[in-house]
Amino acid sequence: MVRRYLINTFLILFFATASAQDSLQQLMNMHAEAHQPAYWEGIKTVSTKGFWLGSHGDYPVTFFMKRPNKFLMVSQRSRFLEAYNGIDSWTIAKWTSDEAVLMTADEALIHQNVFIFGTPVGASMDMVYKGKISIEDQWYYWIMELRGIETREYFISADSYLLFKTIITRELPTGSQKLTREVVKYTDINGLIFATHVKVYTASVRSEYIFSNITIGTPVDDKRFINPLDN
Repeated sequence: MVRRYLINTFLILFFATASAQDSLQQLMNMHAEAHQPAYWEGIKTVSTKGFWLGSHGDYPVTFFMKRPNKFLMVSQRSRFLEAYNGIDSWTIAKWTSDEAVLMTADEALIHQNVFIFGTPVGASMDMVYKGKISIEDQWYYWIMELRGIETREYFISADSYLLFKTIITRELPTGSQKLTREVVKYTDINGLIFATHVKVYTASVRSEYIFSNITIGTPVDDKRFINPLDN
């Protein structure tokens, strides 16, 4: 009797696990169809005009993004920029007396997640499908992923299969660091889906970015991503 119970319990757990993995694989297939990561693989640079809405005000800016995760934002009106070169984030602005100043860890994490080439979902095999969840009367598929010191939570639209919300939690020696990225709007540009309005925020920093006039493949000189504080 006990043996039969154990066998039945094992079979239930086995088929439940198999069903969950099948659901995750099906979801990933639909998500890939929506974001078309294979097309994004060939895109190395993106430039776009737009707006940055930050703590110091609203600015018309030009953005430059280069694989794997370099980011540059330059004001169209005054001497101001923010940059991330894959290691450090820095800014040059009137409130820094036109000197380069390293930015905080939260600001650097924001720079890493302003623009995503395609989708970050699926970069790790260590993913768990948590089920469907309702957020502000909209249904989303909830996926958790472990990536080194990071735990990532992805919320994928149950209607479009596009990624609309990402929560990143990092466990550091100094404590936890948390970032939330929300996509307000997606735009289809020549068959590719771009997040053209995003909100990215941490406990200490909140920024909003709007992209327009997007250009793919614009050459971006690596010299623009050299940290002036290294000289």
